[in-house]
Amino acid sequence: IIKEASMYLMRLPLAQSIFWLVKHTAIVAASVFVLGIAAFSQNAAEDQIPATTTVTPYVHDLRGISIGMEPDEVLEKLGKPRVSDNAGMLFSFSNKEMVQIGIGPKGKVRTIALIFEKSTEDTPDLEDIFGPTAEATVNEDGSVYKMVRYEKQGFWLAYNRSGGKTPMTTVTMRRIEP
Repeated sequence: IIKEASMYLMRLPLAQSIFWLVKHTAIVAASVFVLGIAAFSQNAAEDQIPATTTVTPYVHDLRGISIGMEPDEVLEKLGKPRVSDNAGMLFSFSNKEMVQIGIGPKGKVRTIALIFEKSTEDTPDLEDIFGPTAEATVNEDGSVYKMVRYEKQGFWLAYNRSGGKTPMTTVTMRRIEP
């Protein structure tokens, strides 16, 4: 399925493929989120951060790319994209790792998505994204989802690992629109 989805994405213009990826990632994330709430609602109070706590991100960029960068800076760091248009760029580093960059209306990076089709030594763990003390519920099928909004820094960060024998991992950083 993942290979078919990747092939489908490659045939679409970049703006459509970004929409497709975000839509399907959101569906998976929402499903995991709803199932997590239903199954683990008794732990919900323990997992929440009090409103008075200031949350500091563990990472400020993904693969050296940060929110607000100019497209030329992205090209300098990541090289030639596989596909590109005014809405974004898609980079493929192997048949198992892709980076999708969304460019906002002001011409700067507003979304960064790392997509790992299979677990490899380069696939980040939850702790690599949210720090060594990060916690999230691991569902029975092995799937994990965590999202944190960093209001002060102006972005949110999400980690989603699907379940099953060959889990797909997506890490997404997105600018919080004012």
